[in-house]
Amino acid sequence: MRRVDPAGLVLAQERDGQAAEPAAGDLLQLRRPELCAPAERAANSTGVVEDADVARLREFGSAVATIFGTDLAAGSAARASSERGGGFAARNVLDGRDDTYWAPTAEDGRRNGYWIELRRPAGRPFNVVRIQEHVALGQRVERHAVYVDGAPVANGTTVGHKRLHRLPRAVAGCTVRVWITARRGPPLLSAVGLHHDPFVAADAL
Repeated sequence: MRRVDPAGLVLAQERDGQAAEPAAGDLLQLRRPELCAPAERAANSTGVVEDADVARLREFGSAVATIFGTDLAAGSAARASSERGGGFAARNVLDGRDDTYWAPTAEDGRRNGYWIELRRPAGRPFNVVRIQEHVALGQRVERHAVYVDGAPVANGTTVGHKRLHRLPRAVAGCTVRVWITARRGPPLLSAVGLHHDPFVAADAL
């Protein structure tokens, strides 16, 4: 069994009834048990998490890695309604970095509105769209919509650090466009990703 702190970090574990140091991999797993299944997640009165709960949390971590470990937007070409210079190019949403982002010109919003589009090579279908803002400079998106090959598939309000849209069904479209339909100033997007969740049947998405 393992001993954890209130944030879910493994502090110690027991092997054959003797205290032992946690494995290096355990120290990297900063998951908060109360945010995950199953219902019985918290440590007991002695500060120990039962092995069954540890196993369930490992399953949860494995599922997250399966869904988000592969970005199906990789290899796409990005373009946008406008770009505020080379340092703020549309392709920045594909580089996997939090400190780079796409920024349009202010004039763009006074004309046809802001949008960014991925043109992806033919490949695996996806059913999750991930959008992230560069929140270090504030949260700006108020409403947005997602289109695949010109057809609307999702919409929502704010984005913030990360917004995940689960689509009604998996799609294999080549063009994914995010329209910013309402905002506080020009939007700053740091990432647009596409993923496939294999754990949910298409008719239950």
